[in-house]
Amino acid sequence: MNRMPLVSKTGNFASKLIQSENYSYHGFEVMFDEKVLLAKNTMYWLCAYISGPDSLSGGGGVSAVKCGEVIFAFFESTYVYRANKSNVQVGQFPEFLIA
Repeated sequence: MNRMPLVSKTGNFASKLIQSENYSYHGFEVMFDEKVLLAKNTMYWLCAYISGPDSLSGGGGVSAVKCGEVIFAFFESTYVYRANKSNVQVGQFPEFLIA
């Protein structure tokens, strides 16, 4: 499996109130400087290194989301779960913007 990053973003991101379609939460937005092109039937790994006090994690995650004709499937990572107790149902990423 290739573990070379497609894109990376480093910086300080301030927490703010974010209004999503169904609820609002305090979080931060990270937008990449360039488009990230994803290939069909390819698994990608998204991670964030967050420092500071413990943060709230969300619940009620789903294992797949359909966006137009594309299905995004989410899988467990035993490494990530051990590091921050995140999994498909509970974690640190409440939503993704796909354009």
